[in-house]
Amino acid sequence: MSMTSLPIAAQFLRTSADGLAGLATARLFEHDSDTLVDDFTAWKGHLRTQVLQLAAAVQASNPQGYADHIDWVRHSFAARGIPVEVLVGAVRSLLETARESLPESALPQVEAHLQAALKRLKAPAPEPSALLDPRRPPQALALAYVAALRSGDEAEASRLILNALEGGTFASTEIIDDVLAPALREVGRLWHGSEINIAEEHYATQCTQRMLARVLDRAPKASPRGKTALLTTVTGDAHSLGIQFVAAHFELNGWRTICLGADTPARDIAETADAFAAHVVLLGATLDTQIPMLIEAAQRIQTRLPGIPILAGGQAVVSSPYTPAQLGVRAITPSGAAAEQMASELVG
Repeated sequence: MSMTSLPIAAQFLRTSADGLAGLATARLFEHDSDTLVDDFTAWKGHLRTQVLQLAAAVQASNPQGYADHIDWVRHSFAARGIPVEVLVGAVRSLLETARESLPESALPQVEAHLQAALKRLKAPAPEPSALLDPRRPPQALALAYVAALRSGDEAEASRLILNALEGGTFASTEIIDDVLAPALREVGRLWHGSEINIAEEHYATQCTQRMLARVLDRAPKASPRGKTALLTTVTGDAHSLGIQFVAAHFELNGWRTICLGADTPARDIAETADAFAAHVVLLGATLDTQIPMLIEAAQRIQTRLPGIPILAGGQAVVSSPYTPAQLGVRAITPSGAAAEQMASELVG
């Protein structure tokens, strides 16, 4: 699906997100100002995010996916003491604003998604499930690692990981995939549930980045294979550690690994892949709203380097209804190990 073939509703939502958010916020404050805990600017920013999320869901024709997102927001609100009625009011404000502002041809798609969200909010909130099971050894280690970081003890967190690695309890790839990656997801869950703040999340991320480097320094690596992989997340995706976990698999298997980190513009990805003579490009996207940027990046890469294999991963891609062809990539890969295996099969 090219950017020029987007449904008119998705195009309108994306290009008018700021204006729609402003109108919806004004409507929300008109009806519910007594129950709102944040100021107008904060709510406008929140509703702008919801408009962009709605655009992504409409683009994918995924009303239930949008309802799932609203459930995710509901849990975050509840953790911060914001009643569900406030979220219902916000969604209704978006619906009423859409009815007044959208072209008639675009309204049915948008209304279907917002009605699905309102229907979901009438049902009891689902109980959040734990991500990690302490009965499973890798996950028990991940929980202990997170607990050490929450106490501010990076030295203890490092000791736990290095003892498990050097004692042979887990291989380096198991440490990366089954301990560090789940630990980082647990940190994200704690932030979403308001159990830690953003500074604590940043601290855990920085410590884990250093921990990954120490694991790679100690890990056995395959002989150089003469192939280059370029990896990055797309514009707007500031989460760099996930793509570094993927890059680790390529490094351990003898690839020359060019990891650009996070939030790289589409044009620069294509130019850098060309400059480094990459044999494969891997694109990551964490949020549904970043799917259009991934599609744009894939188009630019293929224009500059026709035929180069492009793989896509990340939470948004793996959980989306899109096919690889719709994204403009060769394959969607759910993990670093799967990405490296697929790349090896494609380039030899």
